[in-house]
Amino acid sequence: MPTGNWVDSQLPVVSVDFTLGMWLLECMMSELVIRKYQLGDEQGINNLYNTVFGVDRSLAAWHWKYDDSPRGATKLIYVLEDEGRIVGQYANLTLDALYRGELLFAAQPVDIAIHADYRGRRLIGRLFQTQPALARAEGVRFGFGFPNEAHYRAGKQVLGYRDVGRILLMRRYLNPGLVLGKLTRSRRVLEATRPLGNKLAGLLYRRGPGRPEGEWTIEDIAHFDERFDSFCERMTHVYPIMVARHRQYLNWRYVDRPDVKYTTYAAMQGGELQGYVVLSTQRRIVLQGLVADLLAVDDATTLLLLRRALTHFLDQGADMVSCWALPHTGLYRTLQHLSFFRRRVAAVLVCMVFDHEMIDEAFLGDPLNWYVAMGDSDGV
Repeated sequence: MPTGNWVDSQLPVVSVDFTLGMWLLECMMSELVIRKYQLGDEQGINNLYNTVFGVDRSLAAWHWKYDDSPRGATKLIYVLEDEGRIVGQYANLTLDALYRGELLFAAQPVDIAIHADYRGRRLIGRLFQTQPALARAEGVRFGFGFPNEAHYRAGKQVLGYRDVGRILLMRRYLNPGLVLGKLTRSRRVLEATRPLGNKLAGLLYRRGPGRPEGEWTIEDIAHFDERFDSFCERMTHVYPIMVARHRQYLNWRYVDRPDVKYTTYAAMQGGELQGYVVLSTQRRIVLQGLVADLLAVDDATTLLLLRRALTHFLDQGADMVSCWALPHTGLYRTLQHLSFFRRRVAAVLVCMVFDHEMIDEAFLGDPLNWYVAMGDSDGV
């Protein structure tokens, strides 16, 4: 889904609060109010979201996203209200993040929306500028996000986003019939060619290089257990900055979500967890497999998990598989090895420091320190 982001104005907090106060006064004079989330706002917020984005998200999905997460008790949501009607919002996912081995409070702006009747009045800018003071007040140490093009452009020009890096959308076609389907733009052609094309792709894939030998096993994971807590801690030595992938977070994100089904495989060697991959599918005209999350100790384990993902999607009859990767990572190299190609830039990862005493802005802005996956966004 479209997401937005924020930046620090670099003014002292007192100045930010003064500016926010002036905006609030101006809004109230024009019968518009910017205020923090209050219990009972859920229905109005969800109605706005469905109207702006043209979807039908359930209230249960809203509660999962904002109430049920490990940090769901802290709401970093503020709304634009006109005579009791919610006409705009700036919302954040509140998350635990690992930063240099420490567990810190972080935020990711999502679901930024304003009703069509209220656009063109610089109200989005007012919502954006509310973020720094409120985030600091809640104890958020830093923020990150994947803004859509419009929010990224506005943020760079007006608010000063700090870029971390460009995330690439890597893709591999499994159904050769995709070419004919795209040329004809016909759903029927694609559906007719899918069984034969997928079978051919499966035969070619399974005749490829052999799998690793030794004490390797692949487990189908229905629930994340304590093994994933220790694994997450081990991985902080590889990726100093990432969303904390402890079992509580992973179960919330990939097991408890009410509107999406995920499949998870874990790579085990000698009884020890070496990595995992989380998969989902999107059914539209094209049946697309998505690598929502993949975290592994090394490139060999990454290769093993990606091979399992390809087998899974072949069994599902998928037309293609997509995965996010930062270009400097072993994941990117392994995807290339498996004939994934660079489709386009999927998103730009941006960041924001709220606590300059605890967070080194240069370290936070270095892509070499980060691990991100599709599942770190809210669109998968």
